[in-house]
Amino acid sequence: MNNEESLRDRILHTDDQLRDMIHLVLQRATQRQVWLLFIDERGCLADPLLPMAGYPEDPLDTVRIEDLGEVAHSHLLM
Repeated sequence: MNNEESLRDRILHTDDQLRDMIHLVLQRATQRQVWLLFIDERGCLADPLLPMAGYPEDPLDTVRIEDLGEVAHSHLLM
């Protein structure tokens, strides 16, 4: 079993386990990005892992959206 497979089979019961998993997954990151990580019904890291570009420098900056009005970028991501 390779390292990626074993990481995906780890059940994440606690915040500390999740933090350690994120550290392992992103340890070779070379640039600042937002990553979307999904947890499956077992509590394990699921596909896909999505790096995201084009995000605002400050997640509290606001934008006007027709159906929501003025909201923070972080609110839109949620």
